Amino acid sequence: VILFHQLSVEEQIKDLLRKKNIKEAISLVEELQAEGGVTKEMLSFVHAQVGFLLLFGLRFEGAVDHFLQSETMQPSEIFPFIMRDPNRWSSL
Repeated sequence: VILFHQLSVEEQIKDLLRKKNIKEAISLVEELQAEGGVTKEMLSFVHAQVGFLLLFGLRFEGAVDHFLQSETMQPSEIFPFIMRDPNRWSSL
């Protein structure tokens, strides 16, 4: 016997992210955002979550791209350990 129950959009997206189906999660949230099914904040949240997944997977370029697409994350929140003025070392 197989039972099915309807999941909310947020739960579907979270499940896709847990399974690391990043492309599917982004596609779903962008499609729903275009239809008005999710807010822009949810889209930003998903991009931030994908950024963290990629960062923890050491895929830095993709992580930065997703962090930049997220309006809720600021660079200082993501990389608080970066020096304030890294250019002072460039002259050495």
